[in-house]
Amino acid sequence: MRFSSLLLMASLWASPALAQTEVLPPPVPTADFTTYDSAMQSGKKADAANALLNIIDDPAQAALHGQAWVNMAQVMEAYSLDVAAVHAWSMAAKTDILVASPHLSHAIDLAEKTGDVSEIAGVFAVDLGASVDANTRSRMAYIAARELTRQDELGAALGLLLMVDGNSPVFADAESLRGVLLSMQGKHTDAIAPMLTAQTVARAQDRGQRFDNRIILNVARTYYGAENWAQAIYWFDQIERESEYWPEASFERAWAHFRADDMTSSISELMNHDSPFFEEWYFPEADLLRAYGMFMMCKFTDASASMDDFVATYTPLKAQLDGMMGSYSAEDGWADGVAMVNGTEPRVPKMVLRSFAREDRFAQSMQAVASADAEQARLPALSGAIAERAKRWVESRRNSIIQAEGGRVVAKGRYAQKDLKQMLEGIELTRLDLLNLEAEMYERASATGKLDFGDRVGKLRDMRKRKKNAQVWPFEGEYWADELGWYQLDARPDCPATMSAGE
Repeated sequence: MRFSSLLLMASLWASPALAQTEVLPPPVPTADFTTYDSAMQSGKKADAANALLNIIDDPAQAALHGQAWVNMAQVMEAYSLDVAAVHAWSMAAKTDILVASPHLSHAIDLAEKTGDVSEIAGVFAVDLGASVDANTRSRMAYIAARELTRQDELGAALGLLLMVDGNSPVFADAESLRGVLLSMQGKHTDAIAPMLTAQTVARAQDRGQRFDNRIILNVARTYYGAENWAQAIYWFDQIERESEYWPEASFERAWAHFRADDMTSSISELMNHDSPFFEEWYFPEADLLRAYGMFMMCKFTDASASMDDFVATYTPLKAQLDGMMGSYSAEDGWADGVAMVNGTEPRVPKMVLRSFAREDRFAQSMQAVASADAEQARLPALSGAIAERAKRWVESRRNSIIQAEGGRVVAKGRYAQKDLKQMLEGIELTRLDLLNLEAEMYERASATGKLDFGDRVGKLRDMRKRKKNAQVWPFEGEYWADELGWYQLDARPDCPATMSAGE
């Protein structure tokens, strides 16, 4: 059990010492595996499985249940019913972890092959008392920690990750996850070390650029959470422009510049998301952040135009979500997630669900459901009680995956609906602030007789001088793919020295 050591410690302190302990003999099974063995020797696998069900269903034979589940898993594999076999392996581990121990490495392999490790990982999250080698224990601890993370049990997940051996192939994954969990708990300083360890190990294992970029993004986010804007900007900038994570990194880097009071760099970075290349991406915050950046620089005309664009773009999207999310089910969400992966049109607007198109977790869930669907075609090979039971096992796993993963798609849609509502309401309040600040600035200008907007041509010449190893040319309204990530805003705040939008 996960808390067995704590419970044991409590019992040692609470129980008085006994002078004599009565040792009871183990229960005597009321049956054995004779029928099963005979059927297997005769090649009658279905009869063998039915004999195992008789043992499993009999409480009087509880001492045999663990071995019965082990044998059941092996029979299911003999029929190429891998989903049913993974369920049987999970039940074997849940019923008697020691009996199942010799088979757990194979069981994890099979679960990963089907794409569904959540059931057996859930067993390990409760009980890691198996007698296994260090590598198998590390794999058990890692997948259990990942399952606990999905259940928001972050503390328990962190505890299990400490059990992953440094020489295990999953050590980089475990350290990466440990860093993320520490950051989620607000322990940003502690989170950096395991993330960098994961990066070093992964590079030595040649895990590839995708894994490396994911770690870099998490390091950047951790520095952002720690309010170390300079380090956050540096790490966001390390993401390769060709990476699937670059659009997120670019947007989040813009936020870091904004928080560091560097409005020109923030707006420059957001030029990427204003380009036609991102028209079908869901970045409402980028549009708002651009408007707020302009507002902070007292560029009221540009800020007002950005706010108008935001309202024009996202009011119809919110109305569309309002019209569908009330009756949107987990099954609908699953169908839309599958559509995103397959490149077809989902029911919910594609921009809202874009992340599912490249998510490993959803892809693995699709693999698991496909395994279950294929398996249902092989179930008629079974006969007797085991036929109906195996059907229930396969259908149960299939339905639980669809409910869980389709539910995540539903949550994404509802979050976007709520988020847009708050943004659209908030932007109207910002308009009032903008009008008040603009009026104040012009009042001061009328008193001094001066409203200075700066020398654009002079700024551009200065930029060219400072960029000795780069070409600099003015943006003329036309976007090019190779310019993404290189925009620089040639502007300064229009706020008078005696006035600031932030005050």
